[in-house]
Amino acid sequence: SHASILLPAVGLGVLLLLLSAPILGDLWNLWWNRYGFSHGFLVPLVSLYLGWLQWPMLRQIPVEPGIAPGLLWLVVATVLLLASEAAGIMTTGSLAFILVLAGLVLLLCGFAYLKALAFPLGYLIFMTPVLDGLTEPLVWPFQLLTANMAVSMLQALGIPVILENSIYIILPTVTLEVARECSGAGLLIAVLAIGLPLASLTLQAWWSRITLVVSSVLIAIIANWVRLTVMGVYAQAGGKDLHGPYHILQ
Repeated sequence: SHASILLPAVGLGVLLLLLSAPILGDLWNLWWNRYGFSHGFLVPLVSLYLGWLQWPMLRQIPVEPGIAPGLLWLVVATVLLLASEAAGIMTTGSLAFILVLAGLVLLLCGFAYLKALAFPLGYLIFMTPVLDGLTEPLVWPFQLLTANMAVSMLQALGIPVILENSIYIILPTVTLEVARECSGAGLLIAVLAIGLPLASLTLQAWWSRITLVVSSVLIAIIANWVRLTVMGVYAQAGGKDLHGPYHILQ
């Protein structure tokens, strides 16, 4: 029954938190300090909400603990977690943390529960740097594209501007560098972290879900071009402190 697993779940959960403390601390620092990663604070809350929405269905599923496969899964995931912490590798450590959570579900409740909670658990990957491997190859092309589009927009507004060395936007009053952080590639993960649960919760047809997610990515890319263009207009108009509060507002 659901009541019978409550005590083991609490005990194993506390043990998991103790074992995962180093990785959780690293993730907190990542969310707090890294540009474009503050959405990490919201991901666990959204995941809990997605899981809570499954509760009416979960109440109808019998609890059938997967002892053997759950223990095997949990042991392998915990070894990966501890090894990652010892080596100081946050990427595999954060992935292992999610796998440990999935192993707990399998061990305590069974395969049916794991299947029902697959999306909330999988969604937690957005709070980790695991997806950096997908965005890293996009950084340089996005830098080039953002710089070129911003220059085109500024020229269309009648502002004299030239592009030098592919990423330096030279205005009469200031030179702007389109740095890695300004490429917009890293923000794609944040946009997907918003778009995927929104599409899942509010839309029914797959075509509409895909349209929402794809269009949100395209809008984020174009919005980054507009952001840099606004910065150029502000600088040309005599604006100062481009990296202060005004930059945060953008």
